[in-house]
Amino acid sequence: MKAAGLKIGKIYAAGIAACAALGAGAWFALVGPTLAQRDKDDVSRHQLSERHQKAADLNAALAATRRQVEAANASLSQATIKLQPASDLNSRLTKLTDLATSCGLTIDEMRPGVLADASRFQTLPVHMAGTGTYPACAKFLHTLRQTYPDTGVEFLEAANSNPAPQGSDATFRFDLVWYTKR
Repeated sequence: MKAAGLKIGKIYAAGIAACAALGAGAWFALVGPTLAQRDKDDVSRHQLSERHQKAADLNAALAATRRQVEAANASLSQATIKLQPASDLNSRLTKLTDLATSCGLTIDEMRPGVLADASRFQTLPVHMAGTGTYPACAKFLHTLRQTYPDTGVEFLEAANSNPAPQGSDATFRFDLVWYTKR
């Protein structure tokens, strides 16, 4: 009987070993790869979700940018500034001199720069230098902006070497940019 019990124990042990081997084989052959694939799928789903969110954010930003462009285009189409041709340079220099004089400035130097091309317009620098009071300079710049909106101020410098007397003349230098029609 002992021998029969031993034989049965060996059979059970062999059965348990066979079951363990089948279980391990099933794990490595079926369950392990399935779990690994599930993990990969989870990562892919997470990445896809992030990409969908990023696409939604980019679409919202694109829509906002399109609205801004439409608003800018509408504003441009309603703009009342009509650019003049650069060939009107002499007339523009005369008008700038008259404006400066009417504001109380004395022009010592006025010279145009080199015409530069841009995509829809041209720019023409105009250098002005002279003397006048600070209020006269401020009046000139204010009136320039109202009268000639196609002219910008790129640089300005004003200095008074004798600050003691009120209303004394200062020297000024303006570098203007005239935007002209192509």
